[in-house]
Amino acid sequence: MQSQLAFCLDTNQSTLVIRKYSLQCIENIILLLCMPFFLAAQLGNDSTYIKNHTLPNYISLDYQYLGSGLHFYNKDKGIDRGPVYPFESAQAVGFNLTYKFFTIAYLQTIKNKVNRSAFHLGANMMFGPWEFDADYYKYKNLAILEPQPDHEFPVDIKYSSISAEVLYNFNARKYSTRAVLFGDKIQRKSAGAFMLSAFPVYRFLSGNTVNSDVIVPDNAEFRTYFGKVAGMTEAKFYNLDIRPGYSYTWAFKKGTYFLSASAMLGTGFGYHSMSTEIQEVHGWHWQASGRFLAAAGYNGPRIFAIIHYRYTSSVSVINPALISVDEGILRIRLGYRFGHVEKTIPVDSPY
Repeated sequence: MQSQLAFCLDTNQSTLVIRKYSLQCIENIILLLCMPFFLAAQLGNDSTYIKNHTLPNYISLDYQYLGSGLHFYNKDKGIDRGPVYPFESAQAVGFNLTYKFFTIAYLQTIKNKVNRSAFHLGANMMFGPWEFDADYYKYKNLAILEPQPDHEFPVDIKYSSISAEVLYNFNARKYSTRAVLFGDKIQRKSAGAFMLSAFPVYRFLSGNTVNSDVIVPDNAEFRTYFGKVAGMTEAKFYNLDIRPGYSYTWAFKKGTYFLSASAMLGTGFGYHSMSTEIQEVHGWHWQASGRFLAAAGYNGPRIFAIIHYRYTSSVSVINPALISVDEGILRIRLGYRFGHVEKTIPVDSPY
């Protein structure tokens, strides 16, 4: 009995030791993986080009005009042979809160013509030349199908996406993307930078009508032009895009006013899983994508205002079909800066 008890104690002690060293190994691995970002965060900006605001945190309200569309093409015949979910627009309001290097955003539609609802939740972080974005979008009634042959009823689209972007700024000492988009830094002098973006994204779309969920009609003609995509009722896309690009900002009066423009074009690959009326379709595909942005703003010490337009397009090639998802956002952002919240928290007891 004693020997069995001693064996159990030795076994438990060995297990605890193994767990302890395993946790230490995991901690060391995480530290090593994060070390480049911590070191990058320590790299200073050229203060003659980029300056931090005295009040580092802000809260802002957005008014947005959203546009989105979904198009199915044939690679040879173009748009003439495909069902078109036209570029529809909607109005939305958003809320943003930035504290130190972290920004969180929320968006909700308020007015549109096609009873669309849109929801957005996002976050942004920056460490030196590295910038990280995470976004979740959900649309109901993304677009309404125009009259099509063999479609007795209109079909609208439910669409959602989860994405993350890693952006590297090759001139982070002199050029700031956050000065343009978020207004929490000052671009004091005109400057530009080459960018490189890795953009993994998950997209889900499905038909959303009581009478019909078929997004792409299924008949002999459409099977000829769209192959296995014909009869599609829902689809999932897992994509990875690599997009190089260039951005430039013109600064006036030491950055109080600015104009900015950027373009990023790239390609990538992905995996699709689609459901049609008669089968499941799975496979790999390649794609092309682009993002274009123009902005102007006032970047004051307490109040700031930014207006910018961003257009994003992604085309997935599922031979012989091309599937294009397009989005345009016109945003007006009004913000108010505030200081360090922790300095207002009492640390001494009044008693």
